Amino acid sequence: MNGKINLFIPQTTSAMIEADTSNGRIEIKDLDIEVIEFNRNKTSFLGQIGSGRGNIDLKTSNGNITISRFFESKY
Repeated sequence: MNGKINLFIPQTTSAMIEADTSNGRIEIKDLDIEVIEFNRNKTSFLGQIGSGRGNIDLKTSNGNITISRFFESKY
């Protein structure tokens, strides 16, 4: 409910991603994602990664949401 959300996902993920925050912003970093809807205040986002087979739903009231690519270590 209150606080930030940081989600790291591999580029090989297949999911519909929905994110909402009331008092914060949503940011997408280093991730190839099809943006379906992103409101101008950057508080609501709907997108698809891969074929969209799964569902990822992120919600917070007072915090930012960051969705980033997870880079696996080769070591």
